[in-house]
Amino acid sequence: AGVGNVYKGYGTEFAGDYVKAVTEGRRLLNAEESEAAPADDEATRSLLWGEGLQALGQGEKAVGNLQAATGFWTKNPALFKAGVGNVYRGFGTGFVGDAVKAVTEGRRLLDAEESEAAQADDEATR
Repeated sequence: AGVGNVYKGYGTEFAGDYVKAVTEGRRLLNAEESEAAPADDEATRSLLWGEGLQALGQGEKAVGNLQAATGFWTKNPALFKAGVGNVYRGFGTGFVGDAVKAVTEGRRLLDAEESEAAQADDEATR
């Protein structure tokens, strides 16, 4: 009974993590459509895609953990291997989301510096 309750607790936690990650990813992608300003549309879309990919990666990791735990406890090596694979894919997807988000933030900073430099040049020539 004790091992079964521990197993159920892990399953419930992983399912909650997955639902939270998917919900957060959907919220971010829906926010992209409703909140994007026309001038900042591309940067906002890229930033939200990065956050969506991060959330998707978290969901993949949660599903993979659940599969790996289920495969371990039921002595199903195929399910265990699939779970481990999903955990690694989740890390990869999260990494891609981090990269997209970092590049987008870097572009925003460079654009802000360029516009400030242009304003300073305009004021210096007056």
